[in-house]
This record gives sequence, structure tokens and C-alpha cells, in this order.
Amino acid sequence: MAATLSLKTWTRIGCWNVKTMMETTKLAQVDKERNAYHIEILGLSVTRWNGSGEHCTPQGGILLYSDNPIKDKHESGVVILMSPKAHNILIEWKPISDRIIMARFSTKLRKLGLIQC
Repeated sequence: MAATLSLKTWTRIGCWNVKTMMETTKLAQVDKERNAYHIEILGLSVTRWNGSGEHCTPQGGILLYSDNPIKDKHESGVVILMSPKAHNILIEWKPISDRIIMARFSTKLRKLGLIQC
């Protein structure tokens, strides 16, 4: 089990409204900022990606996303962007709708549920 989210270390969890990540450079920029601020788990709103799935970034971050499956509508969308250490303790994640995504983590102390909306 990874040492992240334990009692002896600080873990940074953040939430940003990015307004859009339709351009390919936006994801790299957001992941670079996540690394710079040492944020383990970052919730993002209004990403405007279609569908749901998991994606690895070139900087090493793991992206879980949920949005409307209709290809023409780019209106909302939520994302959980995490470090590889946080991904190691990910139990499950569920795309609920284009505005809600849920993830569960197994920390050393207890299970942690995270909802990004």
C-alpha cells in the first residue's frame, strides 16, 4: 500500500473550475500545476470532455473523467486528476453523470470517498 493519505504525511486535495479543457495543451498545463503544488488528488469542473474513461497524462498523472456521451454537446464534465501514488490506492471510481464523479481510496487509516461535482 502506498504511503499517501496517511497520518504522518500531509496530503493535498484540491478542486478547480477550469472552464474548459478542449484544447490539448490545457491538460498538460493543469497537470503541470498539480505537480508544482504537490496536489495528490485534484477535482476539476467544467472540463467539456465527452464520454467517460481513464487517461494517463504525459507528466504521469491519471485522469478519471465523466461527461455527457453525446459528441456534439460540450457543456459540462467533471474530472478527478491524481498522482500515481493516489492511483495506487484507488479502489474504484464511478462516472455518475456529466456533473458528478465518485472515487474511493483505501488509505492506511480508513477508506476515503471523494465526490467531484
